[in-house]
Amino acid sequence: MTAISNYLGNNVLDAIFNNDTFAVTTVYVSLHTADPGTTGASEATGGAGPYARKSSSYAAAAAKSTSNDVAITY
Repeated sequence: MTAISNYLGNNVLDAIFNNDTFAVTTVYVSLHTADPGTTGASEATGGAGPYARKSSSYAAAAAKSTSNDVAITY
């Protein structure tokens, strides 16, 4: 499993340990030309179209797993 972003990690920890509210309204999927690490570095640009992040929706989690509801096409 790849690392989660610093943004997500910090918000999850604050929600758990500081009783903060954190809600995700839209999830975006992006392409990277190298390991994005925790900062999202090396995101692809240009291409035919041009390239843009895609929003996605996911099924309800079960057994600590989920998957996207629809195919993500670039």
